[in-house]
Amino acid sequence: MNALDRSIKVPKVLQELHGVETSAFELLLTYGAALLVTVLVLWEARYYPLSNLRVILLGILSLDLAGGVVSNFTQPTTKYYAGSPAKRSAFIMLHVIQPCLLGWIFPAAWVAIAVVAIYTIAAMVLVNWLRVDAKQRVLAAFLLVAGLCILLLMGTPYAVLLLLLALYEVKLILAFPVRWQ
Repeated sequence: MNALDRSIKVPKVLQELHGVETSAFELLLTYGAALLVTVLVLWEARYYPLSNLRVILLGILSLDLAGGVVSNFTQPTTKYYAGSPAKRSAFIMLHVIQPCLLGWIFPAAWVAIAVVAIYTIAAMVLVNWLRVDAKQRVLAAFLLVAGLCILLLMGTPYAVLLLLLALYEVKLILAFPVRWQ
């Protein structure tokens, strides 16, 4: 057995991120994406007039969004949430907070953030509601394409905000609500 294929029991505190049991490969890619995006976002953000608190929060959001995209495509995370409608609903509700924080970090772009967030959450609820897996995937892809068009056409003067909102859409429209089992 390859070391990256080794199964790892996930501590209870991290199970909402990775499921009950995952592989070293999935953890490596999840945290690799999280760190890569966070470094790039913070590197770019040095040009923005942000307070230290806003920069720290931007780093935390970058970690969560980038790592969440990868993690939510894995079977262990999909299985974890498939077993509990209450956990799925809580996950959906928690993701109302991220756009609020982005709006606080980038107040000049709050309209674009609000439009993308409302669209994304509505799309996620719709995909989550659909029970036929094959149709769910195609619907999610369609809604993601439409959401990315909305995002890009609305525009924002901040490249990192554009990136984070795109990751928000991928995470919440395609990665999380689709049952990837």
